[in-house]
Amino acid sequence: MSKCSEGLLADLAAVSKHSHYQALHPSLSERIELPRDYEPRKLLEAERDTFVVRFVDFTGASVADIGANTGYFTLAAVAHGATQVLAIEGNRRHASFLSKCVEHMELTDKINIENRYIDFVPYDMPPFDITICFNVLHHLGDDFRSDTKRKDAFQEMAYALYEIVKHSGTTIFQIGFNWKGDRYSPLTSSGTKREIVEFVEKSLRDLDVEISVGCFDPETKAYQLANEKNMARFDDLGEFANRPVFIIKRT
Repeated sequence: MSKCSEGLLADLAAVSKHSHYQALHPSLSERIELPRDYEPRKLLEAERDTFVVRFVDFTGASVADIGANTGYFTLAAVAHGATQVLAIEGNRRHASFLSKCVEHMELTDKINIENRYIDFVPYDMPPFDITICFNVLHHLGDDFRSDTKRKDAFQEMAYALYEIVKHSGTTIFQIGFNWKGDRYSPLTSSGTKREIVEFVEKSLRDLDVEISVGCFDPETKAYQLANEKNMARFDDLGEFANRPVFIIKRT
């Protein structure tokens, strides 16, 4: 194992709130020797990616991955043909891990990593062809903007989403049901997918957009376009699999 790989694994093994949260992209996991006891949560990364590429062409695109974690969707964007990817990750060890990955895979000409959190107010990102923002905004008041009060959280999340979409040709978006990930602080009154869809539509009502919504289907084990059946909440799948995936395109 190379010294580079040893450094990768040291960062990967570091314990944090979001450690072992995300699977590694196959283009990386095939190149490094992982510890036998390494077992990430694998939160439907491949299934989400398969759904996304049905609607989004990454060829030649500039991409921002906000909340990149250990880089599954950053590396997926490159694998799908993106020419420039900016990965934003606030966790120091995750950002360090991803930086070492990029060097190890000789992708420094295509991927840049910034170790920071985005406040969104004011939004400090340049325009991108595609912006990925998976499961970040419900951490408002926790991982970023810690001064935010519960009563203001949903409004600030709506503003953040509006700014992301305004600065992107296509936005790939997902949000959790609970503020700061606390199941005792739900963002919506009933915890339904319909409420999340309404939140997204209301947040973007002043923009000309086309929104495609994907829901995980327990029968096909894949994300499908939202319909009356898969818009139901399947509690036995856990909270994460009930989060819709949004493809938002400016028109």
